[in-house]
Amino acid sequence: MNQQLVTLTHNNEVITTSLAIAEGTENEHASVILLVRKYVSDLEEFGHVDFKSTTVTRPQGGGSNLEYAILNEDQA
Repeated sequence: MNQQLVTLTHNNEVITTSLAIAEGTENEHASVILLVRKYVSDLEEFGHVDFKSTTVTRPQGGGSNLEYAILNEDQA
């Protein structure tokens, strides 16, 4: 997928996504998002954890929703 590891927001806050973390650590995204969900209350001590979803198109046709988390620098 070649996710960009970090992004700067309009407030110059460093953020990343669970997708980028999964790719950068060579782990399955399902495992990373599961950990984020499991420890969301701990992560929120460092700020709000935002969850988004996107549609992923499959090569054989159709698509499915993929949930991912947006994390700030301290959460990551």
